[in-house]
This record gives sequence, structure tokens and C-alpha cells, in this order.
Amino acid sequence: MIFVIVLLVLIVVYLFIHLILLKKSIKDLKNDFISIKDTKEVERYLTINFPDKNLEELAMEINDYIDSYFKNNYQLKNTIREVRGEITNISHDLRTPLTSILGYLELFNEEELTNEQKEIISVVKRRSIGLKDLIEQLYEYTRLENKEYNIKIEKIDLYKVLQEHILEFYMEFEKKNIDFKLNMSKEAKPIWINGDIKCIKRILTNLTNNALKYTNGEAEVNLKVKGNIVSFTYITTRGSLTDYDIKHIFDRFYKKDLSRSVTNSSGLGLTITRIFTERMGGNIYAYGDDEYLYIVCIFPMVDSI
Repeated sequence: MIFVIVLLVLIVVYLFIHLILLKKSIKDLKNDFISIKDTKEVERYLTINFPDKNLEELAMEINDYIDSYFKNNYQLKNTIREVRGEITNISHDLRTPLTSILGYLELFNEEELTNEQKEIISVVKRRSIGLKDLIEQLYEYTRLENKEYNIKIEKIDLYKVLQEHILEFYMEFEKKNIDFKLNMSKEAKPIWINGDIKCIKRILTNLTNNALKYTNGEAEVNLKVKGNIVSFTYITTRGSLTDYDIKHIFDRFYKKDLSRSVTNSSGLGLTITRIFTERMGGNIYAYGDDEYLYIVCIFPMVDSI
């Protein structure tokens, strides 16, 4: 009788220890899987430290799935990279003939044309310029996505760059009868940030063109300094933009009006602006009230030395 009791106790202790070790192994397996899931770029597999047939079979099935995931993911990335490369090449190749077309159109200005012919040439030229701009944006975007765009960080006086930029575009606002205001903080002048001068100018150009295209009669740019942070805000009329539109305004290829002509908008301008801003350590976001759309771009300030 005593032997049976001792045996039962030993069996219970064994099962209890086995259960504890099995529970620990399952927990370790779960944590290991979470770690693999969170580090998607590194190919890793689950390991089992506790000899249990069912647990080992489960780990093998999961490892097969992980192996399949990494293979498919690798193939997908290669395909995306190749497609982006082709888009870059096509965009580059299309720029040359379009530049030639625009050059030939300029020759018509030297000819005596009827009003109807002048109007036709004007439409062709306008469409060609729009198409050229779209191709430039597509080329720029694919280079950014493929990490082919080299950003050279240097100290930039944002106060000076913004001032010069707005002066360059001031006549464009005048031509479109847009009441434009520029408010620049005088708390710090110059205002130094780390960035690529070409990228900063591209950001400003995209935001200004966006204002020129879509604002209704008024626009404003505010440059402010708060602590060691500088921000510039483009304020334009909101029009028919919904909260959903504003939330997705920086998304790739997103356009408010899908019926817009392809020569008017690619949906890439603000996406490129966001990528440039983030690559230089800044942040950009948009919000709206009942009347206006606000696009805010923020950069940390640095010492001039």
C-alpha cells in the first residue's frame, strides 16, 4: 500500500514538473515567435528546449510558415524594386522627348498664327508642361522609394530660404488674384536647421504649388520659433475637403477628386514633401477648421556654429 502511494506521489510530482516545464516552453515559444514577428528583416526560426513531440511538431509547422513568409517577402521586395526601377527608367526616358516637344512648341511663337491656332498651341503646351511635371514627380518619388536619392545634410538658414522662395512665387499669387500674406517670426534671425537645400526648396515649392492650385482667393504662410523648434505653416482655404481627405492628404496617389485630369495632379506632390521632411528629421501634418486647411512643417533648430 505504501509503495503504491509513493508511486502515485512520484507520478504526480513528475506530471506537475512536466506541466510546469511544458507551460514554460509554450511561453518561451510564444515570446520567440513574437520576437521573430517584430524583426521581419532577419530570418530566424523557433527553437524548442523541452522534449515534447506535439510541441516539436507545432514548432516545425510554424517554422515552415516562417520560411514560406521570408521567401515570399523576399520575392515581393525584389519585384517591387524591379518595378520601381522600371518606372524610374521610363520616367527618365520620357523627359527628353517632352522637353523637345516643348522646345518645338516655342518655335510656333515666332510664326504668324490665327487666334484659333494660338489657342490650340496654348492648350498643347499647357498639357505638355503638366505631363512633364507629373513625370518629374513620378521619377523623383521612385528614386526616393528606392533609396537612390542622396540627401546631403548641411546647416541651412530657413528664414532666408523661405523669404527668397516666397519672393520668387509672389507674382504667381498676383496673377491668380490670391491675397497672400507672409508672417515671419522675428525672434530668431537667421533660423538654422540641418537639411538638404534642394530638398527644402522642393518642399516649399510643392506646398506653394499646392496653395496656388487649390486655394480660393487667399493664402498665408507663417514662420514661427518656439524654444528649439521652428515651424512654417501653409494656410489655404479648405474648400470641399473632408476630415477624411485631410487625414490622407500625404498618402501616395491620394486625390480628393478622382475625376481630375491626369495633367492636373498626380497625388504625389505632398507625398514627396512628407518623405523629404521625414528624411531630414522633421515632421509634417495637416488639419483643418471650418474654413481653412493648415499644413504644418516642423524642424529642430541647431546652433549656427
